[in-house]
Amino acid sequence: MQLNVGDECYEDGELWELVNETKKLGSKYVRDDRHADAVHRYSEVIMQCRKFSEFEKVRKLQEGGNPDQPEEKGQEEETYDKNRPERKDDKGRHIPTYKEIREMISSCYLNLSLCFLKTNQWQHAYNSSHRALVGDEDPPNKLHDVLTDAQKAKSLYRKCQAGENLDTVTNDSIAVDLKKAAKFAPNDSDIKKMLVRIEKEIKNAQKKADKKLGGFLKNKRLNDDNGDTTTNASSPDKEKTGLEKTLDACDKKIAPGVFEAGEKMTGMDGEGNDEQAVEFLTTYVTRVFII
Repeated sequence: MQLNVGDECYEDGELWELVNETKKLGSKYVRDDRHADAVHRYSEVIMQCRKFSEFEKVRKLQEGGNPDQPEEKGQEEETYDKNRPERKDDKGRHIPTYKEIREMISSCYLNLSLCFLKTNQWQHAYNSSHRALVGDEDPPNKLHDVLTDAQKAKSLYRKCQAGENLDTVTNDSIAVDLKKAAKFAPNDSDIKKMLVRIEKEIKNAQKKADKKLGGFLKNKRLNDDNGDTTTNASSPDKEKTGLEKTLDACDKKIAPGVFEAGEKMTGMDGEGNDEQAVEFLTTYVTRVFII
């Protein structure tokens, strides 16, 4: 079958050769520290892979179609691939299976994650690592899970490296991914070291949060013991605020990372910014305390 790629027309076997050559060129650019050029080549491979006739056949199978007579309606890609003998075109060139195409795409996403890490493009690195793992469909297609265990460990590790530099990614989620990576590569020292460091940071943040909340509660109770009724002085019968109810009932129970998150959201500097502290606690702590 002839396929259009840009202004050119290729047979499946010829396109597969082109894909492999383009990927090799991208890898050469990585070795030469030409990461921007490598990004272009790997992205080109991904786009080329979507042009294969095999790719379109499998898409139709997923949708319940019948692209060839032998396949039954709704047959899954894995069955189609498994039963398909190796094929070559009239010039003896290999025609890839759907699984081979998916492996090529995932490999290029993995390589893209490295390029983006090298150029400090954290969000792109994070997204590319994720796509290497689960594919590029939402919800994820189970048949896009084609990486080897070693590749999965590498992809998860790179995802965590990028995540450390993103405010939207928490240490808790990074720790979860690192534990997954450790299962795929239990002897990888880099993964182990990063996991130890991240877990230490989580514990330190928890201690810091507990200490801050403890001081806040202590000051509140001292004020109560000294008869400080400033809050409700103008209206003694006024119903207590959500913050006051929380402080009366929480008994120092706090969800991990609450104050760490609060600092990012409100700019609390730990030096007694009561107005921001009250706003943060009222909004967030009441949601996690047991009242």
